[in-house]
Amino acid sequence: MRNIMSTEPYVYPDEPLARKHDPKGYRTVESYRDWLRDDFNYRCPFSLIRETWFSEKEFEIDHLKPRSTHPDLLLSYENLVYLYHVCNNTKGARELPDPSEIRLAECLEVKPDGKIIHKNEEGRIIVRTLRLDGPIHTRLRKDWIWFYQKALSDQELMDKLFGESRNKPDLTSKRPPSGGPAKWPNRGT
Repeated sequence: MRNIMSTEPYVYPDEPLARKHDPKGYRTVESYRDWLRDDFNYRCPFSLIRETWFSEKEFEIDHLKPRSTHPDLLLSYENLVYLYHVCNNTKGARELPDPSEIRLAECLEVKPDGKIIHKNEEGRIIVRTLRLDGPIHTRLRKDWIWFYQKALSDQELMDKLFGESRNKPDLTSKRPPSGGPAKWPNRGT
């Protein structure tokens, strides 16, 4: 099984996204940002663009099921997704499959030339909704694949471009307003 934090920039995970947290009780969507960043491994699940390539400021919180049709899910953590701002703006008020429920590797594949192909109906919806097959996304993927190939012989560059986010929040002391502490994965303690 491939790790979701694989250093290969455009390899989709074999397993659905396993959310590590379940914070409750916040009064604004933005209050969930740090939890979502960690759950989504500091990258957009659909475009696979990473914070380390741009900045945290380039990412937005969106609703899988739009607020306009599901106002009851406005502050539901399970309905929130961490998206690259271009993907969020392109998505608009349309629905996307939940990356916590599908295996993205069964839906999408990126070719070495940066082209993306959908493998099933869910993949087709993702590509079409986010326009991931457009020239800008394709060129960006091609460039980052090239950067990855060049960085393979330079561990410092590899860590900088494809390693962990440099601005990770300390969630161990953060407590959501209600529902007790957020759930944590087994950390070997």
